[in-house]
Amino acid sequence: MQVGPQAKKVTNTIRYGVTLALITGIALVAVLTADDVEIDYAKIAVKLGVAVLIAALAIANRKRAQISTALWLTLVVLAVGNIGVALF
Repeated sequence: MQVGPQAKKVTNTIRYGVTLALITGIALVAVLTADDVEIDYAKIAVKLGVAVLIAALAIANRKRAQISTALWLTLVVLAVGNIGVALF
């Protein structure tokens, strides 16, 4: 996702980044569960759902030469929202 007047597109970095975030998030929850740490499963479910949605949108639009500004903004808002869920 590039900012500016150039054509916005889904890059490999976006796809690999969201995939890595999904894998590490699941691994961290597994480690915390193994250590008997209390986990807020509602927060984890929301974060997982948002990450899967971002991944689905990125993968579905990976071959397009250009994506719409609305889709680009949706991806940005979802990513920032997922960070917000993690912080609060």
